[in-house]
Amino acid sequence: MATEDTSAVRRQETETSALNREAVIQAALEMLDTVGIDGLSMRALAEHLGVKAASLYWHLRDKEQLLEMVAETLLDRVEVPTSPVGWRPQVAATCESLAQLLRDHRAGAGVVLGNLLAVQRSRLTHELTRTLRLAGLEDAEGASFALVVEAAASASTSPAATLLPRPGEVMTLAIDSGSWRVMVRPAPPGTVDVATSAGGGGAPSIDVRPGGLVVVHNRRGGNRGAVELSPDYTWYIKVHGGTWNTVLDLSGLRLSGIEMDSGSGNITCTLPAPAGAVPIRVNSGIVNVTFHRPRNTAVHAAVSSGSVKVRLDDRTIKAMASDVHWDTPGALRSDDRYDVTVYSGCVRVTMDASAPAVPRPPRPDAPHEGGEPLPRRTDQGVNLILDGIEKRLSDLQIKGGLPAST
Repeated sequence: MATEDTSAVRRQETETSALNREAVIQAALEMLDTVGIDGLSMRALAEHLGVKAASLYWHLRDKEQLLEMVAETLLDRVEVPTSPVGWRPQVAATCESLAQLLRDHRAGAGVVLGNLLAVQRSRLTHELTRTLRLAGLEDAEGASFALVVEAAASASTSPAATLLPRPGEVMTLAIDSGSWRVMVRPAPPGTVDVATSAGGGGAPSIDVRPGGLVVVHNRRGGNRGAVELSPDYTWYIKVHGGTWNTVLDLSGLRLSGIEMDSGSGNITCTLPAPAGAVPIRVNSGIVNVTFHRPRNTAVHAAVSSGSVKVRLDDRTIKAMASDVHWDTPGALRSDDRYDVTVYSGCVRVTMDASAPAVPRPPRPDAPHEGGEPLPRRTDQGVNLILDGIEKRLSDLQIKGGLPAST
C-alpha cells in the first residue's frame, strides 16, 4: 500500500515538474479557441495536457486565475511600435494589433473584457500611458485603459463571436422548418456582423450559434425585410423541409454548397459564379424550384427518374422515365462549376442562365488589383477616443501658445 502511495506521489511530482506556466496558458488558449470560455474547466484542461487535475493546482488557484493569466499573456504579446510620425499612428496601430490578436483567438476578446484588472495592470496599458504622457496628455492612464478596452470590444461583435469561424471559413445558413417568405441577400459592403435581419419587426429572426451556424425563423410570413449575409464568409445554404416561398439572392457571395430538404416549395435562387465544384442537392418531394446562374457558368446536372417538369436551359423534360445527365459545354473539364443533383419525386425544377454577373468578393487579406491587402475597417470607438485625445492636446497647446502635436 505504501509503495502504491509513493508511486502516486512520484507520478504527480513528475507531472507537476513537466508543466510550467507557459505550457498551461498555451493549452488553455488552444481549448478556448475550440470550446470557448464556458467549455474550459480545470478538469478538461488537465485532460488536454494529459495530466491529473491536481497537478494544475500547483500552478494556479482556479479557473478564474487561469483566465486572468491568459488575459495578461494576450495583452503582453502586443507591442507598441516606435513611430517617427507622431503618437496617434503609434496608438492606432497598437489598438489594431490588439484587436487582430483577439480576433485570431476566438475567445480572446471575452477573456480580456472579463479581466479588467489585468488590463489595468498590463504592460500594454503602461506603455500606451507613457506614449500619451510624452504627447502631453494629463489623464494618460485613464485614456490608455479606455483604448485597450475599446480595442478588445471591437474584436467581439456578438455573443457568439468567440466561436464563429474566422472570415473566409464556412458558415451554414439553415432556414428552419415551417418558415415561409424568407428572403436572403448579401449584406452591404462594410457590414461587421456575420448575419443580420434587416427590415424591422416584420423581418425574419436569426439565431447565430456557436460553431458557425445561423438559423433563420419566419413564421409570421409578413414578407418584410430580409436576412443579410456577410460576404466575408463562405456560405453553405440549408433549406429545411416545410419551408415555402423562399427567395435566395446569393449573388456576390462565396458558396460551398446548397441543400434543399423534402417538403420545401416555391424556391427562387440566384447563384453567384462558383468557386470550385459547388454541390447543389434538390431532395425528393420538392415543388417548384428555380435556379438563375450567371451566363457561361459551368453546370453538371444529374436528374433521377421520377422527376416531373425539369427544364435545363433550353431542354425541357416533362417526365423522367430514366436518369438524365446534362452538362453545359466543357462543364466536366471546368474546375469552377455547379454539380446539381435532383432526386426522384421533384416537380418543376428549372435552371437558366439569367442571373447578373456579380464579382465574388476577395477573401479577407487577399491582394486586390493594387497588389496590397484590402484594409480592414478601422474601429469607430477607438477613433472617437483618439479624436477626443487630439482635441484635448490641441486645446492645451493653444492655451500654452505651442504648435499642435500629432
